Amino acid sequence: MRHAAERYLQSRKDGSLNPIEQDTYDHYASLINQRLIPFCDERGIVYIRDFENKDVCSQFTESWRQLRRHTGELLAMSTRKTELERFRTFLRECVENEWIAKNGAEKIKFKNQKTAIEEERYGLELEEYEQMMAAPDSADLTAQQNQETRVATELMRWSGMRISDAHKFTDSEIVRNEKVNGWNADFIQKKTKRRCVSPLPEHVVEMLNALPGQVNHGRKYFFTCTYTALRMRVDTLAERAQKDKTFMHAFSPHCLRHTFAIQHINVGTDVKLISKWLGHESVAVTLEHYGNWIKETQRLAEDVSRDANAKMMAKVAALRDQTNTDRTTPRGL
Repeated sequence: MRHAAERYLQSRKDGSLNPIEQDTYDHYASLINQRLIPFCDERGIVYIRDFENKDVCSQFTESWRQLRRHTGELLAMSTRKTELERFRTFLRECVENEWIAKNGAEKIKFKNQKTAIEEERYGLELEEYEQMMAAPDSADLTAQQNQETRVATELMRWSGMRISDAHKFTDSEIVRNEKVNGWNADFIQKKTKRRCVSPLPEHVVEMLNALPGQVNHGRKYFFTCTYTALRMRVDTLAERAQKDKTFMHAFSPHCLRHTFAIQHINVGTDVKLISKWLGHESVAVTLEHYGNWIKETQRLAEDVSRDANAKMMAKVAALRDQTNTDRTTPRGL
């Protein structure tokens, strides 16, 4: 099993015949080194052929827990599905190399047992985000590393990027908007492989350009650390921010993408635009993700409309009463 794991990672490293991007490689390394090997060690599994058995594969997926924040808690359903697909990919390679005869994970299906509350997406409240940005720098990082962490946080919050896209963001992906009075982020999403164009505020562009970055093949990459390091640094920034006051909901870097979407919903931005900026395949996906927030905004709008109508009707009634009084009052009095 260890030989299969080591050979798979070696065959996917940069410089191999079949390399994958560094952030993707980090995900596979985490699955194998932090999940698969400890699982096998605990159960005395030595041979990769044991994973021809669906039940063994199911036991492995059932062992998955959070590795960083909220250590030990169950993974979110979307994360479990993503990890399962990585596990399947690893086992497919084992089949192709004839280390095993079949892939025991192919027929595993997760039943969505989440509650309605768990399905909801949560962002940061405005006060919480300000709290995060006001958190002290990490003493364990250099000035540049702390600067990169804050800029990445601001980039995700104001553009709706996933952290995988923010990590690989370059100066060539900052372009002028159609009216040439602002900026857009124009990039290919790592997850979906689709082009995404989202607004990029002037102050975020200035913060990005102020980073030293690193130049590779004529492009300036703004963030110089690995994907995993950047994710952990944003996580720990949020932890420092909650030293005196905790956030209302659990935080992960993906909450910054939710913050972008929810704040736009709250100010009444057309959901079609929000969907386009998030790079969703369709508005239906956006509604599925944020329908609860859109409904809440509709309720608030209905309350405001009802209160406004009541006030206007009260004024109309008062005016009518005054008019009727004037008509019935004898002249000269």
